[in-house]
Order: sequence, then structure tokens, then C-alpha cells
Amino acid sequence: MKKTQQKQEGDIKAGNRLVQKYGRGVLKENLQMYGMMLPSLILILVFCYIPLYGLIIAFQDYVPGASFLGLDRQNYKVNPTAFPWVYTLTNIWKSFGFNSILYCSIISSIDPGLYEAAKLDGANRFQQVWHVTLPGLRAVIAINLIMAVGAVLSTNTDLVLLLYDPATYDVADVIGTYTYRIGILEGQYSYTTAAGLFTAMIGFVLTFAANKISDKLTGYGLW
Repeated sequence: MKKTQQKQEGDIKAGNRLVQKYGRGVLKENLQMYGMMLPSLILILVFCYIPLYGLIIAFQDYVPGASFLGLDRQNYKVNPTAFPWVYTLTNIWKSFGFNSILYCSIISSIDPGLYEAAKLDGANRFQQVWHVTLPGLRAVIAINLIMAVGAVLSTNTDLVLLLYDPATYDVADVIGTYTYRIGILEGQYSYTTAAGLFTAMIGFVLTFAANKISDKLTGYGLW
């Protein structure tokens, strides 16, 4: 009886190990598919499940604008300490969708035979990304980098205008918002036109230099 019980326990452990090994194998083989599903899952989580927390006001004498978790109200938009985080997270969220579509479309166009050849050569997942995926993305990475370098002085002026407040001018002001405020609101047109011209010239120089460097290092550029 004891031997039979030990045999059954051994079979159960062997079965559990087999299931775990199979599960890891399935996860590893479908990692890219899960990565493509991640943006949709995040979207569903943010807009379908997290808002369910608001049901708590059904059990409160809620007043619009009041807090829910008894915590003090926080207006992060006018908090200079919180503004860098608000801006960064908003900017990432704003560009995440388009960039995901762009890079996923490029990745899907890479020849699967290259990954199979890399596997036959003994390349692991990281090595496949380094030697197959990144070279396939090299052109779009180079072009996006050139455009980003050229626009570095503008620093998402439109987004900052939507987010900032007089209380956060010290930490939120960029050249674009400064020239807008001084030129349009205060009427110093000559001064802000000169600032805009200077910004455009610097942007052109940075774009030209980044294009030359990218063309030399990667063979890709805007012209």
C-alpha cells in the first residue's frame, strides 16, 4: 500500500513537472503574440475595469469634485513637483498607439525565415531580437530619431500648452510656450519672432547633422 501511494505521488509530481514545462514552452513560443495583445489588454483594463472602482460612490453621499480611497484631493496639474510625471506619462500614452502600430507593422514584415535560420544557428530569444528584429527596424528607428532630434527644441509645445498652468511655469515652460505667452499674450512680436527664427535654425542644423550621422552609420536618412 505504501509503495502504491509513493508511486501515485511520484506520478503526480512528474505530471506537474510536465505541465509546468509545457506551459513555459507555450509561453516562450507565443511571447510575441502576447506582446501584440498587451496594448489591447491595457486599453481594456484602463477603460473597462479600473472605472469600476467608481461604483463606490453608490455607497457614499458623493459630491462632484470630492475625493473617493477618504484621501485629500490632489490637483496634480498645478503641482510643480508632479508636473514632470504628468507630462511624461501623458506624452507616452499619446504616442504609444501610433508607435505600436508602426513598429508592429515593420516587425510583421520581417521574413520569418530569418528567425528560423537564427534558431538553427543556436540563437536564443534575445539574440534573435538583436540580430534579426533590430536590423529590420533600423530604417524606421533612424528616421524617427532624425525627426525627434530636429524637433527637440519644440518639446511638444501643444501638449505643454494643454497641461501647464501659471503655478507650473517654472518647471513646465519650454521655448514654444514661452514665445506664445510673450508674443501672443503680451504683444512682443519682434522678440518672439527672433526667438522662433533662432529655434528653427537650430532645429534645421540638428536635423541636418542627425541625418548625416544616421546615413553614415546605418545607411538610412531623410535624403
